[in-house]
Amino acid sequence: MPEGKRKFIEDAARVIDGRVVALKAELARDEAKGRTGVETASDRAAILEAEHCARLIRALGKAPYRGDPYEVACKRWSTAR
Repeated sequence: MPEGKRKFIEDAARVIDGRVVALKAELARDEAKGRTGVETASDRAAILEAEHCARLIRALGKAPYRGDPYEVACKRWSTAR
């Protein structure tokens, strides 16, 4: 895979990682204010979904791919390649 494409994929995953850090900080702040687990459930779900998206994106950077990037990433992630 060309180095430029690999770098682009890694940069995209880093953007998501940065947002995850911000979401975790917001969650910690909300929990410190006394919000319950039920009130923060959507925040936790957003964090987990963002982390999963970053893993899928990184799966594309491991090798060249053809076809639907989402299908390729899911297959690579589920088979631990």
